[in-house]
Amino acid sequence: MSKIKVEGTVKVRVYNYLSDRVEDAIQFGWNRAHKHTATPTEQHIITEIDHEVMNVLCDIFNFEDDPV
Repeated sequence: MSKIKVEGTVKVRVYNYLSDRVEDAIQFGWNRAHKHTATPTEQHIITEIDHEVMNVLCDIFNFEDDPV
């Protein structure tokens, strides 16, 4: 296979990508909070949403000072 030199610029719509992923994570966290009860506490909802948003961000970014 021959190599072809390609020049140009690629712009990634980072905001759109992150926004979509965070929105999905919020919905997933909301659903997880309601998995075993129809009336989760506010703190449980916040905890589940926070957990899912952080999971998404950790999938996207490599945090050098990862506390784990």
